[in-house]
Amino acid sequence: MKQMKEDGVDMDVIPEFLGGRSKGLDCGKLIQAVIQASGGVKDPRLSWPEHEKKSLAPVIVKRRGYHNSVYSSDATPFVRVSGWLEKRGDDGYILSGSWIRRWFVTNNEYLNYYDQEEGELLGSYNLKKMKQVEKTKKGEFTMFFKGHKGDDGGEEKRFRLVRNEDGTSDGDVDQWIKDLRERKEWFSDIWDATESEFKLNDEKKKQKETEDMNKQEAEEKERLKKRRAQAKQGKNKSNKSKICGGRTNAMWIGAAVVMVSAAVWGILSSNGM
Repeated sequence: MKQMKEDGVDMDVIPEFLGGRSKGLDCGKLIQAVIQASGGVKDPRLSWPEHEKKSLAPVIVKRRGYHNSVYSSDATPFVRVSGWLEKRGDDGYILSGSWIRRWFVTNNEYLNYYDQEEGELLGSYNLKKMKQVEKTKKGEFTMFFKGHKGDDGGEEKRFRLVRNEDGTSDGDVDQWIKDLRERKEWFSDIWDATESEFKLNDEKKKQKETEDMNKQEAEEKERLKKRRAQAKQGKNKSNKSKICGGRTNAMWIGAAVVMVSAAVWGILSSNGM
C-alpha cells in the first residue's frame, strides 16, 4: 500500500480494508486508478523506476540489451518453450498471493509473459539473475533469484501448469526447467542477444572445424586402410609367384634328371653292361 501511495494511486478508490479511504470496493475504478498512476501500462510493475531495489528485482524494464533480447529472434541453440502458466502474485502488488494466468515464452536470456498468445508483453524475468530453478511440487516449479547487488536476500517466483477441467495439465515442468537452466548457463559469460549471436556463430564455427577435422581423419584412415589392403594383395601375389616359380623350377630339374638318367642308361646299355 505504501508503494501505491508513492506511485500516486488515488486513495479514495482504495477500500478501507486495504488501507484506503473508500467504504466499498469498485474493482473497475481501482484498476483504472492503478493504470493511470503507472503511466497507462497494463502492468504497474513495469513503470516502477526503483523496482530493482525493492521486491520486484527479477521483473525488468527497458534498458541496454532489453530490446535485443526480448524482441529479437532467439539467438541461442535451444528450442524455445512456450505455454500457459499460472504465476503467484508478488507481495505488495494488487493481486498479491493469487495465481495469475499468463502466456509465457522463453527468448534469449528472458522468460517473457503476455496477457495472451501473440499479445502485449507484460513483463520479463531476467534469467541471468536467477540462482536456480527447481521443481517444488507436482506441476509446479520455483525460480530463485539473487538479491539486489548480490546480497543474500533474493526472491522466489512460483509457477504452475494450468489445470484443465478434467484435472490434467498441459505442458511439461521438466521441459521448462531444462530450458531455463540451459539459457542461464548460456548467458553466464555474455550480456545480451547480440553477443549471443556472436557466441552461437563461434560455436557453429568450432563445430564445423571439428566436423571437418573428423572427416579428414576418417578419410586418412580410409586411405591408410586401402594402402594396407593393396600392400597385402601385392604381397600375396608375390608369394604366389614365388610358389609357381618354385614349382616350375622343380619340374625342369625333374625333367633334367630324367633325361640325364635316360642318357646314362643308354650309355650303359650300349656298352653291354
